[in-house]
Order: sequence, then structure tokens, then C-alpha cells
Amino acid sequence: MQPESKGASAEMSAETPAAIPFSTRLLGVIFILFGMTFQVFSLVYVGTFLWLGRPTTVTPTRMAGFWLIGLMLASLGYRVASGKWTRVWQVPYYAAAAAGFWFIVLVIKMDLRHTHPMWPPAWMLAFAVAAVSSWWHVARRCRTRRRRHTGFDLPG
Repeated sequence: MQPESKGASAEMSAETPAAIPFSTRLLGVIFILFGMTFQVFSLVYVGTFLWLGRPTTVTPTRMAGFWLIGLMLASLGYRVASGKWTRVWQVPYYAAAAAGFWFIVLVIKMDLRHTHPMWPPAWMLAFAVAAVSSWWHVARRCRTRRRRHTGFDLPG
């Protein structure tokens, strides 16, 4: 009986995040950074391509492929870094929020410099604002829930 209980506790400790070595976590973070970068740039590129219509050698179809590669890299990185698959669905959500933020920054920057032919369509701006605002509301709700359950709020 004793060896079985030790084996079970060793198996359970391997699943906890504290049991994951630092080098494995670092590899996961690197995968997340590359994957999120692929996703954000591909979404921003498709948005500016639809807005400005500048033909280039990189088509929106190729950008969709880059987005899928980024999704796979970031999801794998999240799995490697955390040891769980439970919150992998947040990866494209964060990428969409970051892409919406950068698209809004690009629109404002081009408007201030007067280097664009016209404003983007309202539906594009609505998607960008909705992605950023929904991310903000979810993050705010999670902080409130954490404060309620633990009695204190963590920074960030």
C-alpha cells in the first residue's frame, strides 16, 4: 500500500504548476510570445489590408495561415508553461484584443499624420473596440472575483 500512495502523490505533484522546471516554463513563454506575435501581426495586417486595399505579395490567405501557426505555437506554449489545457482558449482572445488595440493605435497615428485616404469602415473600428473593451471587462471581472474569494487583490 505504501508504494502506491507514494506513486499517486508523485503523479499528482507532477501535474501541479510548481513541479514544472524553470527551463520548461521559459520554453513555454517563448512559444507564447512567438505565437501571439504571429497572431497579432496577421490580424492587424488583414485589418489594414481590408482598410487600405494595398496589394502586396502577402495575401490575407497567407496571413490566415500565419494566424493558425501562431495559434498552435501559443497554445502549445501555454500547455508547456502551465501544464494544463484548461485556459488555452484565452490565447486567441488575447491576440484579438492586442490586434484591436494596435489597429486603433495605427488608425489614430495615421489620422494625426494625415497619411491615409479615409477612415476605416465603422464595422472595422467596432470590431477593434469590441475586442479591446471585452478583454478589459473580463480582466476586471476576474480581478473582482479574485479579490472576493481571496480577500486581497494581486497587482496587475
